[in-house]
Amino acid sequence: MLVGRLRADRVLQSDPGAAALYERDPAAFAAAFRRYEREVPAAAFHPAEEGRLWRGWRAAAADSSPGTAADGRPPEVRRRG
Repeated sequence: MLVGRLRADRVLQSDPGAAALYERDPAAFAAAFRRYEREVPAAAFHPAEEGRLWRGWRAAAADSSPGTAADGRPPEVRRRG
């Protein structure tokens, strides 16, 4: 649980889009982050590294989803907002 909290903090520190989503819809961010945490192994030690992993995951999720939104949010986030 502590590792997840640290990862979420690093994502929020390093990605303005993630921080904006969290401010706008914390539940949507939490859902997207849970999926990210399941799919992307913890390998980053610094916020910038975690941010790169987050953005790469988000881009891959958007590319693999039909009807991709222009903002690149994962499907479960787009449905909510």
